[in-house]
Amino acid sequence: MMNPLHILAAWIEDAAKAGEAEPSAMALATATRGGVPSCRIVLCRGVGEQSVRFFTNYESRKGIEIQNNAAVATTFYWGSLARQARLIGTASRLSASESDAYFLEHRPRGHRLQSWASRQSTVIASLDEVRARHAELEKRFEGEVVPRPDYWGGFEIAVTEVELWKSGTDRLHERRLFKREGDSWLESLLSP
Repeated sequence: MMNPLHILAAWIEDAAKAGEAEPSAMALATATRGGVPSCRIVLCRGVGEQSVRFFTNYESRKGIEIQNNAAVATTFYWGSLARQARLIGTASRLSASESDAYFLEHRPRGHRLQSWASRQSTVIASLDEVRARHAELEKRFEGEVVPRPDYWGGFEIAVTEVELWKSGTDRLHERRLFKREGDSWLESLLSP
């Protein structure tokens, strides 16, 4: 049986080749314990055999919502390709070592400093206070490797459902639904 996450990875590559500005951008929907939804764009930082990954501040709204309600949904959309992918799953934190590796190997220095400077999702008086903290941190870590803060790291979404959508003429879209059962995927075709 075909693994839809292999197709997703190929579609992200296709989007990059097509010149999409952020081919790995995905809308991430979370909800409070009481079911109040919230959605924002994050960057997918890895597609595995049964999961996708992203990184964030654990104390942000999304981090807190995932801690209280691990059920999440994501959607990728690539307008130039007339394709989208919708995923449903359960999010859990990556290990500290996995988060450290991503932070140090793939996150630019300025982004690492920003992780320290910004208490994501908290109310601020002005952006200048965050800029000032960023400048202070540049001096503090001058000539040193910027370590990962404990409150920043990765999440892995164990994907249980994937819908792959391709636009069709006269709105006759192709919709393939994959549901995970154990280590395999059951595929269905949905009416447009």
